[in-house]
Amino acid sequence: MRTPFRIAVLSSLLCVASLCLGAASALAEAEGPGFEASTEVWPSHIPPGGEGLIYLTVTNIGAADTTGTVTVTDVLPPGITATDAGAQVGERRGPSHEPELWDCTGTTVVICKNNPVNLPSLTGGAGGPKYRKNEIHQQTDPRIAIAVKVAAGSSGTMPNQVTVTGGDAPAPASTTEPIIVSETPAPFGVSGFDVWFSNSDGTIDTQAGSHPYAATFVLGFNQKGAVKHEGEEYNVESIRASEQVRNVEVELPPGLVGNPSAVPQCPRELFENDQYRSCPANTQIGVVTTNFGVNSEPTEPVFNIAPPPGKPAEFGFTILGNPAYLDSIVRTGTDDGITTDAFNVPQRNIQNSIVTLWSNPGDPSHAPWSGAFFGCHSAECIEHLSESKPLLTLPTACAGPQRFTVRMHPWFNESVTSEASVLSHDSTGNPVGYTGCGHLAFSPSITTAPDTSRADTPAGLTVEVKPPVAGLLSNEGLG
Repeated sequence: MRTPFRIAVLSSLLCVASLCLGAASALAEAEGPGFEASTEVWPSHIPPGGEGLIYLTVTNIGAADTTGTVTVTDVLPPGITATDAGAQVGERRGPSHEPELWDCTGTTVVICKNNPVNLPSLTGGAGGPKYRKNEIHQQTDPRIAIAVKVAAGSSGTMPNQVTVTGGDAPAPASTTEPIIVSETPAPFGVSGFDVWFSNSDGTIDTQAGSHPYAATFVLGFNQKGAVKHEGEEYNVESIRASEQVRNVEVELPPGLVGNPSAVPQCPRELFENDQYRSCPANTQIGVVTTNFGVNSEPTEPVFNIAPPPGKPAEFGFTILGNPAYLDSIVRTGTDDGITTDAFNVPQRNIQNSIVTLWSNPGDPSHAPWSGAFFGCHSAECIEHLSESKPLLTLPTACAGPQRFTVRMHPWFNESVTSEASVLSHDSTGNPVGYTGCGHLAFSPSITTAPDTSRADTPAGLTVEVKPPVAGLLSNEGLG
């Protein structure tokens, strides 16, 4: 598994970071479903002979709902056996069967299929595992929980392979993440980190200079709490505050930029005083889902916040009612890439967080995830989702796989650092770089004019070079 947290960026740096390589028409994309998968294990180190929980998050990365059967297959490592599997709903830690949302079978190979009645499809629009509170406290598109038992003689690091197929997606998605069996509890650190960019047709976006339909960052944190199983209930122990994450920074590859002026901003005081509920709908730029050791947070909106003095851009969301901010700076003097920081993360025993940002937040396909409590379908709500300029632009250089790096520190001990990296990849986890530089137009204009029009007068020349930047301002263009 491999992120999340923050991207913002100076609009004035768009040309510097992306080299201002003109505009071209982006290839039209049909709307469709697509998948990415990520996993988390509780505890991060399962003791030999002990019990644990494996969580599988299936994300629909495309603009359309899935159709038909979605099949999730988890090939467990030798010595690890599933004792139960189903949807992880609300505050229940283990599998839930009331109602049956994922129909799961198997002990060494667990196969889960969406229930055709209770979970007929996975919602499109690039959201998350939709856990939302509304008038009936409904939860849909939940992640899968697999309760496992580890053989007494097992130990070491073993691969756990998860594959997602079906649903009318253009291609399968898969991820292989380690399961660690050890008597030694996991130290403070990153348990998993992932990043992907998707197109509206459900494929992974690798077009250089494009404006991805969505960008998703997944970040997991090591957990020490033991799993306690009593009947159908699964409870987990919380970890100490001193071992919880405080500060997170994510280094983005050079050329990946954002334009915070492309979307209206929510005043910071309005966001803080009213827990985002008064932020205008057209200031929402994505969603975040945060899972905890004791409960799960509903999927929440991410807003473009009016930054305080000295900060070029700021994104904001809430964690159990506490504001959290994503601030970005340029790595001047090095590669001019963007580093995004989250400082003083609330101490809420966070298991993982999934942040998804939309390049065109005004796209109507995001409506299921827009509005104060989601489900922006009314004409009045849709009207607030004004067409915006592109928020995100991929690097314009065609090179090999690009590296994303996360570093984090715990509360009360700044000397401790945990770091992880991931390369840009396709839906099956194979590293890929950005391609298609031949689609990028490079047609700058240059004009010259004398400084004076008087005859027989010494004059200099005024030279003006205009790089084409229309691709940075149009959702259909390439930047």
